[in-house]
Amino acid sequence: MIKTLIVSILILFIGGIIFYQYIYNSPRAKVEITGIEKTFTPAEEVGIEVGITNTGFRPQYFNLNVEMQGYRFTPTVLYLPRKQSKKIKFPCSLPPDTISGNYPVLVKVYAKKIDAIIKRIHVVKVKEVSKLFRVEERLEKIIPQVAVKEKKAKVEIVQPIKVSSPAVEIAGPGLIPSVTAEVKLSLPEKGRFNESIPVEFELKNTSGLQSKLLLKIETVYIGGFDIIFSSEYILAVNEVKKDKVKYFIDDTKTEGDYFVTVNVFTPKEKIKPLISDTKVFSVVDNPPEIRFKDLNLSPALGKRITFRVEVRDDREVKAVTFFHHSIEKKFTTTYSMLLSSGNNRTGEWIYETPVLKKKDSFSFYISVIDSKGQEVKTDKYTVSIVKK
Repeated sequence: MIKTLIVSILILFIGGIIFYQYIYNSPRAKVEITGIEKTFTPAEEVGIEVGITNTGFRPQYFNLNVEMQGYRFTPTVLYLPRKQSKKIKFPCSLPPDTISGNYPVLVKVYAKKIDAIIKRIHVVKVKEVSKLFRVEERLEKIIPQVAVKEKKAKVEIVQPIKVSSPAVEIAGPGLIPSVTAEVKLSLPEKGRFNESIPVEFELKNTSGLQSKLLLKIETVYIGGFDIIFSSEYILAVNEVKKDKVKYFIDDTKTEGDYFVTVNVFTPKEKIKPLISDTKVFSVVDNPPEIRFKDLNLSPALGKRITFRVEVRDDREVKAVTFFHHSIEKKFTTTYSMLLSSGNNRTGEWIYETPVLKKKDSFSFYISVIDSKGQEVKTDKYTVSIVKK
């Protein structure tokens, strides 16, 4: 009986972990591409529309990446509660010299996933969908038929040229080793407003030849897109380049997930990355912090008390209020504290009482409200006035 109970508990426990890790904690989405059902002509505007529905169990930030025939739209981040949907438009104009044919639109959706076991954050591909649209030229070009006289071409056989790099042979353009690379990105999981977040990268040339690589780091978040860093590197075989850059999160940014991507390109291909890596960090407008600089709870009769507090907020402190409660009269009075030094993000605030004229006691606490409306209160203290 006891063994059966223990086995049942273990099964429920393991089942709960599996459900949380692979079902509840896994981002899911339904994605649909619309607006490209008709046949288009060169130079016409294409109104690509991507609809996405959060089909997972949790609210989620989604990163949408849309590509069309080698063109990459600026990535978009949106926040969706569970079972909520949203449509995003990606308009573009076809080049005038677009030839007739079918053209694909590719949508890739990424999201953050937190591993419940090792507490590690991953960026996972949630969905990838594609759809074709048709382009037809208005006037077909008439190509005149020209009689072509057959002529035997002279063929020259080129012997492979051996180079110093091991296991590499070149015999014309078709056999030149392709450029390959590895790239890794690392950054903290959380950032704060008005602070910089360190972004580290490691780039390695895994080609058989010295190669020129173009590296670009960019971030996308709700309502914005920033290029953090861009540079070119010429790396020898197996050479590794490590570096660190900083990304400042100012007041114009928004709360939520920031998807940071490092893309590596070659000089010949600057649209489609050779390799990339993506990480994510979150920015939250934290509640304000408050700390007493000095606290005198036993003042002398006939003196004043000056209450000093240090207040810090990610963005801006809107109000610091002193709540004075008379124990004898059972009445509460509020006083606005004054900023004596610093600024509305990090500063010292003071309140000075009138002269204490009689032996009495009162209690007080201090409240701080920031620009988001978040309120933080200190503990309630009791002041006992003594005759000295």
